[in-house]
Amino acid sequence: MPLWSYLSGRGRCPHCVGRLPRRALLLPLAMAALLALVALIGVSVIETALNALFGSILLLLAATDLERRLIPNRIVYPAAALALALSWAWPDRGPLSALAGGGLLLLVTALFYVVTRGGFGPGDVKMAALIGLMAGLSRALAGLAIGILAGGLVAVLLLATGRVRRGDYIPYGPFLALGGIIALLWGDQLFSR
Repeated sequence: MPLWSYLSGRGRCPHCVGRLPRRALLLPLAMAALLALVALIGVSVIETALNALFGSILLLLAATDLERRLIPNRIVYPAAALALALSWAWPDRGPLSALAGGGLLLLVTALFYVVTRGGFGPGDVKMAALIGLMAGLSRALAGLAIGILAGGLVAVLLLATGRVRRGDYIPYGPFLALGGIIALLWGDQLFSR
């Protein structure tokens, strides 16, 4: 419905005629692409449903960080509780793996937060811990590494092209979401070779 509203109203709200955020166009398209990918590679119905659910949560957090420079607690905390509550349903994970993955990423990113003095925000720390709870211990570091490498590469490119200056805000949420989604879908395969 948000996509249809955006397209039929040519990017304007049907009630107030104000401009709709780009999120109203991009988020449904990204969700559709994610759900198609999850369905294509899904092994079991349960794993496909879990990947779709948690991948969608990560996309929502990424979009919110891009738009508002915020990773909201009202999404992160319930998602973390849900990830822990459903950790038994994953074929290759369990509550201990989820807690270990979440704790590990919480500690690692809290260290980044202290060392970078604001380059890595508290929302990023909570989002990384959420990814650890979702992905479990065996996939957590792969997701974090991919997110940090992707974010670093884009930051270097933006600095080199002059689009941002040193100290400018670059949201890490989208890169963490990318790493988290890759960890959910292919995390064990990244280190098995």
